[in-house]
Amino acid sequence: MNGRAWKQVVSPRPTRSRGSTLTAIAAGPGDTAWAVGYYFADTDVDPAVFTLTERWDGRSWRQEASPSPGGSVISSADQSLLQAVCVTSSSDAWSAGSYSSGSPLGKILIERWDGRAWAQLPATH
Repeated sequence: MNGRAWKQVVSPRPTRSRGSTLTAIAAGPGDTAWAVGYYFADTDVDPAVFTLTERWDGRSWRQEASPSPGGSVISSADQSLLQAVCVTSSSDAWSAGSYSSGSPLGKILIERWDGRAWAQLPATH
């Protein structure tokens, strides 16, 4: 959005991926924003799904590393997805989703940005 109209911009494709989906976006202070979702890894095992976190700096999107606790890609039920994000300041953002590891039953996934990196936080199940 340039103040008058929406404009499509390119976001980075995760390395070694077969496709990705962004599920949520939140505006931050100034011209910053965060977008989260998931991507399908380019592996021989399906599904290998990992978290996807991207940051807008006012000019372009850049992928940021975020935890994907779903386990190894050798188990077909392993996946990590982010489905929500909120920003409280340039050094404080939160994302939420789910993950599974060797089981089709999902677990809560909560991650926090501290201004330097994303980290997984413990969740009550």
